[in-house]
Amino acid sequence: MALDILGLCGSLRRDSINMKALKLAGEVMPSGMQLDIGDWRSVPPFDQTNSTRAGRRRCRRCASASAAPMRW
Repeated sequence: MALDILGLCGSLRRDSINMKALKLAGEVMPSGMQLDIGDWRSVPPFDQTNSTRAGRRRCRRCASASAAPMRW
C-alpha cells in the first residue's frame, strides 16, 4: 500500500525556497511514499456569505486523497 502525502507550500512566489525544499522532500521520500504538491491557487478562499459546495467538495477530495497532509 502506497502512502500519499499532500504537500502545501505557504509561499506562492515562483522562486520560493520553501517550494524548493518541498520538492526536494518529495524526491527523497522512502519507497512506498509519494508526495503530491498542491497549489493554494486552486483552493477557494473561505467566504461564508458566498460559499460554494463545489469549492468545499474540491478541497475535501484533495485532502482525503492523501494519507497525511504536509505543510511546508
